[in-house]
Amino acid sequence: MTATLRHYVREAQRGDETAVEILFDQFRPLFRKHLGQYARHYRYSEDLQSSIHSAAFLCIMDFDLEKPGTVQQAMQMSIHNFLDCLLYTSDAADDLT
Repeated sequence: MTATLRHYVREAQRGDETAVEILFDQFRPLFRKHLGQYARHYRYSEDLQSSIHSAAFLCIMDFDLEKPGTVQQAMQMSIHNFLDCLLYTSDAADDLT
């Protein structure tokens, strides 16, 4: 599975939109997991879903195929860190007002 995911990451990085769609389909359960975990922090689930998709896309485009590590691990950490960063900056902004 890891070799297959790496293949799709490579193709996505080359501009293949179908490869991005395939990767998103593979990680849909992970997206749903994060939707459940972070839903209480977002007023609109569409905003949260958009944030998750942004994090996933950035992960795909930034994934270094020359380094060890799995796409699954990178995707999990990328989404988690992206959402935590958004929450942290949002909380900090709320503290200033």
